[in-house]
Amino acid sequence: MRQVVLEAGWLLRGSSALALETFLRSQSEVESAEAIYLTDTVTVTYDEGRLTEAALRKAIQECGYHAAPRAMHTDVLDYRMSRTVNLPYKDAVERTRQELARRASESSPRSTSRRH
Repeated sequence: MRQVVLEAGWLLRGSSALALETFLRSQSEVESAEAIYLTDTVTVTYDEGRLTEAALRKAIQECGYHAAPRAMHTDVLDYRMSRTVNLPYKDAVERTRQELARRASESSPRSTSRRH
């Protein structure tokens, strides 16, 4: 068995990742598959005697997803995950509230006082 981590672009949401996992797991040569849409990656364990990495990438592409060897360094992926998933809920809510307030203040017309 061989494990490979591939970039799986165009995983737009969790349901896309689940659909890709389901498809890959249905292949007899694949032992396991885990797709993460936040990092656009899929980790696949497969029988390298029956399936090549190139054939695996082609199967993913035929499902409508981009598939390539992972180019990002692990530290970059860890950083992306920490910025999107691992924030404590309270901090994420506060940051969202602040961002919405900032956008609202930028888009609202500024009040001008007229002098007579």
